[in-house]
Amino acid sequence: MIGSSGMHLHASRIDSLLQLMDRTVGDDKLHHMSVYALQVSDSQPDSSRRMGAFILERVGRNNFVTVAHANMAIGRALLHQDHYSESFPYFQEAERAYEMGHNVSGLLDAYVNIGLAYGALERYSDALESYIRAEQLSRQQELTAYLAYVYTLMADVQIAQDDFEGYEHRLAQATDLYESLGIRAKVAEVSCDLADALVERHQYEKAESHYLEALSDFWALDDDGNRADVLLDLGVLYQKTGDSKALLFIQQALDVYRGLGDVLGQANCYARVGDGMVTQKDYVSAAREYEISERLYARIDAPHQRIANLKHLSHAYRQIGALEKSLSITDRWLVIHDSLLLSAQEEEAQADALLRTQHQAELASLHDRLDTQFFYFLLLVVLLLVLMTAGGLTLFFYRRHAVEDQRMIALDQSVLRSNISPGLMFHSLTAIQSFILENKQRTAIEYLGDYSKLMRLVLKYSEEEYTTLSNEKELLELYLSLQALRFNERLKYIIHIDESIDIQATLIPPMLGLPFLERIIDRSTSEMGKEGILWVSFSKVNHSIVYRIHDRDISAGHSELQGGEAWERSKIYQDVVRRIRILNEGNETVNHIRVNVEDIPGKTFTGVMIEFTLPEFTLNGNAVSVRDQLMDHIPQS
Repeated sequence: MIGSSGMHLHASRIDSLLQLMDRTVGDDKLHHMSVYALQVSDSQPDSSRRMGAFILERVGRNNFVTVAHANMAIGRALLHQDHYSESFPYFQEAERAYEMGHNVSGLLDAYVNIGLAYGALERYSDALESYIRAEQLSRQQELTAYLAYVYTLMADVQIAQDDFEGYEHRLAQATDLYESLGIRAKVAEVSCDLADALVERHQYEKAESHYLEALSDFWALDDDGNRADVLLDLGVLYQKTGDSKALLFIQQALDVYRGLGDVLGQANCYARVGDGMVTQKDYVSAAREYEISERLYARIDAPHQRIANLKHLSHAYRQIGALEKSLSITDRWLVIHDSLLLSAQEEEAQADALLRTQHQAELASLHDRLDTQFFYFLLLVVLLLVLMTAGGLTLFFYRRHAVEDQRMIALDQSVLRSNISPGLMFHSLTAIQSFILENKQRTAIEYLGDYSKLMRLVLKYSEEEYTTLSNEKELLELYLSLQALRFNERLKYIIHIDESIDIQATLIPPMLGLPFLERIIDRSTSEMGKEGILWVSFSKVNHSIVYRIHDRDISAGHSELQGGEAWERSKIYQDVVRRIRILNEGNETVNHIRVNVEDIPGKTFTGVMIEFTLPEFTLNGNAVSVRDQLMDHIPQS
């Protein structure tokens, strides 16, 4: 046992290490430190939490794996200290960072630890859901051993819900996988788990069969420690059934434990022999065995086992009439019990104080950094956005002297961009100002980062005639997520693409529907008192791609957004039609692009639907552009 002075010494060494790291810190050192913090999160939870907090204060947000390791270390330390609810935010941050860093093993550990935390809180359905995610990822990555481990965790949840049939099924799945991998040690461990559960349900014959299978495996593996454990389990089982073999198996286990120098195992054997003497009402012999067990437990400082053993010893003395001895033994286990309670309370108070201090330090550090850097960061980002927009316009004017059809398409793309960027920039800066006034500085920073990325994509794709459906989906998701954040999540959206469409190879004109989305949202959502939902879908019909935009309860009640004629009179519609006409010029051998706008009436579903019908173009093996394919069909002068 580590004494209190040893614990203080270790903590001081950790503090000295952190002070040294603060002067020489770098990304590589932070990463190695995060790995170490994760390794010691179970054995040294306080130190692990301090190291994790130190790393998170200094590491860059793009160092995804380091960020994930640090959060995981703190979460596991809290889990080990029974702070289950407090561990969730760290596990969830670790999950997101592992996803961004494409770290499969870390992501699996995040799912598993979230499941363990839910299970400790007896939220079994949530725990099972998290384990199912781990199961699916393990199966997808063909990680057979990890999949078997996940099945054992799922079995624990089902036995906690008293679903013994489900428990047996999950353990059978785990056993099959371990056997397919030839991992006999794991097969034996699963057999022991199942046998333990069967003993609790008084199914002794089936339990004996599984114990004997495990004993055979451990014997073949020359695993004396586990072999002794199974021998003791069999001895206890035979005691329950009144089988005379009980003492023989316990004695065999005792001999193995002695050979291994395992004091705890020896103490357990003597305690079980004492239990057997009690069943025979030989209380004098029982007291003798319990006394031996007490000396062994005291030698290794096993307080929980001592309490149970001392209770049995007190009872044995009471049965033989040694009441004074019995009371003395009772006083002894009560002192140990009170000491454990006091120690647990002190540890909980220290952990709570450390958690509060850590949260306060994180908040103070965040506020200090934001207060000193946010204004300059915001100014820099705005300047960069202006420069990007100006650069895009300059590039456009430079290329306007190219071939006539290329010039017309580029001009139309520029019109589309001008319909998006200025209005969105105004609304975005207004939203950022609102976030700052509401003291949501982190949200403002994330909003700026996403907006900057959106502008880069708009400028990039506005110079291309066609882009992949994958790129278009990325741009739409980024644009709609910004709008949803701007309107405080009142706007909901769904983007659906048929599985039959290869989004990496299918080509469409970029940003064709974006002006319509912007008009629907800006004219409606700001006045809307309830949630609105936008559907964006891409489906394959014959040799065409049908691109639909339709909403529910967004454009309802806005006459300017309803009716095909009203839309056709709008500048947005005319600009898009002009662009489509240019794209269709010279295209005599394929279907033309078409657009249609109509209302969607109904008592519970109202709104507008914009539908584009696009010819199905895909990248060929030589990566020839769609424009080149179309030019082959234009008559040469």
